[in-house]
Amino acid sequence: MIKKLRRKFILVASGAIFIILTFVLTCILGLFTYYSYNELNALLDYISQNNGNMPAVYHQDENDPFTHHIIFKVNINDELAYETRYFSVITDSSNNAVRSDFEHISAVSVDETDHFLTLAQTGKRQRGKIEDDGNTYYFLSRPLTAEQAEMLTGTNTADYRLTVFLDCTRKLYTTRMIVQFSLSIGLISMLLFIVIVSVFSRRAIQPTVDSYEKQKEFITNAGHELKTPLAIISANTEVIEMTTGSNEWTQSIINQVKRLTGLVNRLITIARLDEGDSEKIDLSQEVDLSAFASELATSFEAVASQQGKAFEHHIAENVKVKGDRNSIRELYTILIDNAIKYCDEGGTVRIELSMKRKSVFSVSNTFAEGEGKDYSRYFERFYRGDTSHSHEKAGYGIGLSMARSVAELHKGKIEVSYKDGMITFTAIL
Repeated sequence: MIKKLRRKFILVASGAIFIILTFVLTCILGLFTYYSYNELNALLDYISQNNGNMPAVYHQDENDPFTHHIIFKVNINDELAYETRYFSVITDSSNNAVRSDFEHISAVSVDETDHFLTLAQTGKRQRGKIEDDGNTYYFLSRPLTAEQAEMLTGTNTADYRLTVFLDCTRKLYTTRMIVQFSLSIGLISMLLFIVIVSVFSRRAIQPTVDSYEKQKEFITNAGHELKTPLAIISANTEVIEMTTGSNEWTQSIINQVKRLTGLVNRLITIARLDEGDSEKIDLSQEVDLSAFASELATSFEAVASQQGKAFEHHIAENVKVKGDRNSIRELYTILIDNAIKYCDEGGTVRIELSMKRKSVFSVSNTFAEGEGKDYSRYFERFYRGDTSHSHEKAGYGIGLSMARSVAELHKGKIEVSYKDGMITFTAIL
């Protein structure tokens, strides 16, 4: 149980820091990437609106769309025109280049004009991104007004378009590197956090461990201390019956002593199972589950018959597992006893044992009122789904909790389901 608690603490703490780290990195990198790409689009718009050329001296204008294109204003200075690598081409209605400007870029020549125009026209986009020889370019293509066409080409009779190509290779490379480094640092930080939490987790849960150990020690000691007075009460009651004869009072005392003895024994067993004490529990034994199930079916069939309940069993032969014989026997006994105890009057109890990849032992019983119940709580310690508290069904709510502890001790599990008026508990070992 302590190991499970420690693993859960590490898992919860790591999950919390993972969510926080993911949220922070997503926000930072998302905004950074958004800003970077929008800055490129803003530069394209600005160059395009200045007829394919960026002024060497920038004059701030509140109405300039360049500064209001994105959430964060671009850092503008007089060096921006010399830092920005771009070229522009003016084409006529036949998509022939009539004028070009390559003064602000050295990696592209006039001879490559048609090549870039062809790449930009793929898909007939007005704005987009193209790749060429390891370089990345953003482009923007828009028609020229009559006034702009006359100013730039000397005529306004043709349908001219201005296409601006912006070299964003370094900008995108820097953006990708920052994203990759951030993710790498985030991953390393996450792994480092898990290591630190794993190292110090035992110290963090030590108060809980100490409390649990004291509780376990108290249950064990109290259980052993209670056995002596219970044995004395039982012996004295038998002496009274031998002297004065049996009556309803002595029978009541004996019945209650049996119930308390059973409770004490189960509490001690649970305290032992919670830690899986290897000195007391031998999991290397070969256990013949078929023999166990057949023996218990024979014993409980008579009990069910006395209560007017049908009893069915289908037990496969030669089903064997490695485990603790006494613990598994207790597990099967708890499930069958519960099924008979809580089966509806005149109902049916059915047990099945089969072998797949693991052994599967299922116990079903008729339970008409089981629809919609929260069966997940049935394995909670001291929880009782039946609140009638009648003497026939009275219990302490530790049987199924104990059964689950046995299953987990054997690296197995217990499942519960409800279908067609029957509740089924399945132990997989």
